[in-house]
Amino acid sequence: MSSRVRTAAKVLLGLLALLAVLGAAVLIAAPFVIERVVTSELEKRGIEAVEMQAGTPGPGGTTVRRVRIGQDEAFTADELRVEYSLPALANGRIERIRLVRPRLRLRISDTGEVSFGSLDPLFGSAPADGGAPQLGLPAPLEIVDGAITAATPTGDMTARLEGAVTLEPGAGPLRITLDGPWLSAVAELRMRQEGAGFSVSGRLVDGHMTHPLLSGSFAGPFTAAFGGGTPAMSAELSLSNLRSPALAIGTTAATGNLSAWYERGRIAGDLRLAASRGRLELSLLGDTPQSFRVAFSGEGLGVAEAISDARLEGSFDVDPAARAATLAETATIQGQLAPEWIEAVPAALRPALTEGPLSLTADPGSAISYGPSGLSTSGRLTIAKPDSWELVLDGSVSPQPAASSAIAQMQLSARTVTLAGYALTKLSLQAPIAATFGTGRTEIRLTGPAPLSIGALESGAIRMVGVTVSLQPHEQPLFASGAAGSDFALRAGAAKTEGRFGQDREPFALAWKEAAVQGRPGAMLTAAISGGRIALPRLGWEADRLSARLEADDANPAPAVVTVDIGRLAEMGKQPRLAPIAVKGTLYPTDTAIRFDLRGLAADGQATATVKGSHDLTRGRGSASLILEPLRFAPGKLQPVALVPALGDAVRDATGTLSGGGKVGWSDKGLMSDLEFSLERVGFLSPAGPVLGMTGTVRLNGLAPLSTPPGQRITIDALQAAVPVSDVALQFGLSEGRYLAIEEGRLNLAGGRVSIAPHTLDLEAERNETTWEVAEIQLPILFDLIGLDGLTGTGRLAGTIPLALEKGDVAFRGAELESQEPGVLRYDPAKPPSALQGGGESVGLALAALKNFHYDRLTLKLDREIGGETLVGLHIAGKNPDFYGGYPVEFNLNLSGKLDQILVQGLAGYRLPETIQDQLQKPSAGSSPSPP
Repeated sequence: MSSRVRTAAKVLLGLLALLAVLGAAVLIAAPFVIERVVTSELEKRGIEAVEMQAGTPGPGGTTVRRVRIGQDEAFTADELRVEYSLPALANGRIERIRLVRPRLRLRISDTGEVSFGSLDPLFGSAPADGGAPQLGLPAPLEIVDGAITAATPTGDMTARLEGAVTLEPGAGPLRITLDGPWLSAVAELRMRQEGAGFSVSGRLVDGHMTHPLLSGSFAGPFTAAFGGGTPAMSAELSLSNLRSPALAIGTTAATGNLSAWYERGRIAGDLRLAASRGRLELSLLGDTPQSFRVAFSGEGLGVAEAISDARLEGSFDVDPAARAATLAETATIQGQLAPEWIEAVPAALRPALTEGPLSLTADPGSAISYGPSGLSTSGRLTIAKPDSWELVLDGSVSPQPAASSAIAQMQLSARTVTLAGYALTKLSLQAPIAATFGTGRTEIRLTGPAPLSIGALESGAIRMVGVTVSLQPHEQPLFASGAAGSDFALRAGAAKTEGRFGQDREPFALAWKEAAVQGRPGAMLTAAISGGRIALPRLGWEADRLSARLEADDANPAPAVVTVDIGRLAEMGKQPRLAPIAVKGTLYPTDTAIRFDLRGLAADGQATATVKGSHDLTRGRGSASLILEPLRFAPGKLQPVALVPALGDAVRDATGTLSGGGKVGWSDKGLMSDLEFSLERVGFLSPAGPVLGMTGTVRLNGLAPLSTPPGQRITIDALQAAVPVSDVALQFGLSEGRYLAIEEGRLNLAGGRVSIAPHTLDLEAERNETTWEVAEIQLPILFDLIGLDGLTGTGRLAGTIPLALEKGDVAFRGAELESQEPGVLRYDPAKPPSALQGGGESVGLALAALKNFHYDRLTLKLDREIGGETLVGLHIAGKNPDFYGGYPVEFNLNLSGKLDQILVQGLAGYRLPETIQDQLQKPSAGSSPSPP
């Protein structure tokens, strides 16, 4: 279309020259003579409608205003001023002709024919008198603010001159000077009539562009022919020192050439520019101006603050009548985004746009058109970072009265990409979207579910695999931008993933029912997740009914706030050691650390603990303080089993108080702690009997595994077991979660003392062994414990009891207790047990001996295997002063069974010593001893 405008410009110059000649011929005539002469000359050339207002000539010139030529006012001008001096005018010379705001209207048909409307006779026929048109200029002609308007099948197009053009007459070519705000040029041209046609030929000898978007120089020949035949034109311009702040070609100013050719039905043109490390080539070819192809290619190109070192290639077919262009082949642009453009992108997306060029590809058939409502586009567009990610948009943009709308199917795939510090691999997203543009606001919405899958997501010590999410339409736009800023809103349905975290690569599984995020970059951001579940199978923990909400305000220096609510945090498995707890609290994340304030609840809120601390993200370490509010145990209320189900029936009807707290720390070296837990008068019913008055403080310096420093102490007032003990005191230390080192242990048993030798128990071993040293066991108390009717005695026992612990049971082999001094043993039941009543004469004598038996030595031997009965070996040596004159007697009993049956079973099988038996069988000689 620019070729047609240039053709019309040449026509305007011819018309102006004619007016100048006519005006000069009648300068000294009266105004009505001027009008008559001009009108007559134009009527000779077929122009009937002429209107003007001629002023009175003065000594310096004359002015003609409101010039209107042609019935359709094809040519108009505000003012025609002829300047002269009287002496020069007397010699036939005019100093200057000045034309102000001339306007020329023409029409270009869809076949390329040019018509000047009612002015066509002026250029298509010779004067009525048969003479040739007089086109020579009598004086320089200055044109100020001219314009040419061309009516085309695609609408009106206007070329304006904002400035002045000077046409200088002479014997040779006509010299034209164009001086505008950003364009200046000097041209030499010749115009002549060739039969019914009109032609212009010339040369631009000094052209300069100084537009803010383009500067440079140009020169070269041009030709134009029109009227009476086929319009045609051509130009061959050399271009030099071309520079543009918008488009850079290479690293230096560009040089090149522009060639254009046009005749009826055909049009062609080539633009070739080159610079150091860059080039740009455009070509145009068409059989008709209403259908032509434009091809382009280039390299080393740059757009300020957008792209650098770009390559482009492609071609498109243009249909001016339809105001449409369609890609004839794939069009590609590849280049590196400029730092200024990347800085305008959200920080989370920047890594995906750097470190390599981006490419933009439009598929053949993609089209753009302009209609009454505005611009429309359709087709398939691909934006990609080679070997990294690819974004495909397949849809259309349609203009609306107040705004434009777009619908598209978006497909995003990435082999590997980094977003907000997360490395994503095998990412895939398919999203149907709709967008509106205009009215100062842009909105993009999801129109349906958008499945998102990520093969793996990795950040630091966290790796997730198999991430599947279904993004859902939201009442808020997915993205909105306007004068007030940008907003976004994203909602996701149920999703799940699994992965590993930490230096030990602990596995985890994560799922949620719904998640949402919305906000404004640089302002408020909110994100929420609900119905979440996290499982840590190797650690044996899971969190269920998880919900979290993040609120962050970029305009506020305060850190973001994340509120967390975990309905159930529990150990996994069928037999958990600890009861589930609920966790609520707040996280305060920053770029380098996370501060937290959490509160845990268990046993329906009867147990409460608070945890406050922070985690350094850059160093991977942190610390926290733990406070356990006092746990007050009472029958029918809070019980230990409600907190530690693994206790089962081992601890029932507990009373007393447990409290504690301290510090916990973690780093790449592991988990550290400095916690203290206090027991205050804790009592409970155990399978061995009631435990009373347990008091002490235990300090934990390790949690994983559990450990304590040496020197931990616990005391127990009494253990009312089958053999009651009291005043139990243990000093111990725990290491590696399994080695319990008993440093010191003592207790009171049956009025005596028991000392536990230092030893270490391996809590994970099948069998552990220890030794108890026993002293001053009071025989009266021991007999009271046995509870056998009529059994009393005096004396003390001491000895050693080797113990073995295995499978929750106790074994001892070779345990031996021996009397520390002689004593008395008496067995005189009010009613002997039925097992003894029919025991015979020997049993009766044994009972008689035991009524007042003064022993010199009493030895008790104990043996028991795991899961078996206790074997008791009882040896008593002494005499009864009242039995056979104090004859020495020894009892050796091997017994088993319950303590209250030991003596009964032993005596039932007892036989008197042979010496006594012999004496009983001798005939009496005098007095003989008689049983008491």
